[in-house]
Amino acid sequence: MLKVISDIGNPHGSFYSSQFKRLFVADGASGDLKVFSGEDYSLIKTISLARNADWLVYDPHSRLIYVNNGGEDAGMDHSLISVVDPDRLEKVADISIATSGLESSAVDSERQLLYVNLVNEAAVAVVDLGKRKAVATWKLPGTGHRNLAIALDTQHSRLYVACRDSPMQGSLIVLDSANGRAVTTLPIGGLADGISIDQKRQRIYISTGVGHLETFTIEANDVYRRQATVDTAVMAKASLYSSELDRLYVSVPHLSTEAQVMVFKPVP
Repeated sequence: MLKVISDIGNPHGSFYSSQFKRLFVADGASGDLKVFSGEDYSLIKTISLARNADWLVYDPHSRLIYVNNGGEDAGMDHSLISVVDPDRLEKVADISIATSGLESSAVDSERQLLYVNLVNEAAVAVVDLGKRKAVATWKLPGTGHRNLAIALDTQHSRLYVACRDSPMQGSLIVLDSANGRAVTTLPIGGLADGISIDQKRQRIYISTGVGHLETFTIEANDVYRRQATVDTAVMAKASLYSSELDRLYVSVPHLSTEAQVMVFKPVP
């Protein structure tokens, strides 16, 4: 371990800018975006947002960060997607979304669209980043879904939405990213919170809180073939696949053991 950064109340989304050598972390407790030096990990600046700051995503086209915050947990009747300039280190705009809570989002940098989970409506909002407003809301098929994780597959024009349906069961809903049409729904384990796409192998990786890493191969004509599950740990539900390192990282919270990060190498 190199360093423990303790100046964060409730860390959620994070982004590291190699260009500026800065680490951006959304703090849900204080309702801000904290910026740390990538060299000595000191706190450079605190950018004020609304409470319940959570997921964030970086858009390489506009070179801006979009941070989900506000909503019911912040005592607000709407939620916000705050637009932050990582160069000037300041918030430049707020995009208001008429919902009580936002979860993860995915950016289509080429089309300048942001897809964001409306968890309490079981829907996905489509945000035009140029106009800085929501232009569509796509209701998910079926009932009982709480859509937490989302990933965009631009190669196949598909949006993969991982939902929690019960503590043990969930759904992977595949949408057409052009119009929100429901393509298929696949069963997965409960408490999913991480989903990644491996374009090299044409795979979808999903980490669930029931202790499994689930994999689907992407085949022609919208066929998604389930592969063997891999054991992780209970509540190991957040994950990230790095195509540059070709590794899948799964976080394990502090429960009966020390908090840790499990590292998987995809094969073949």
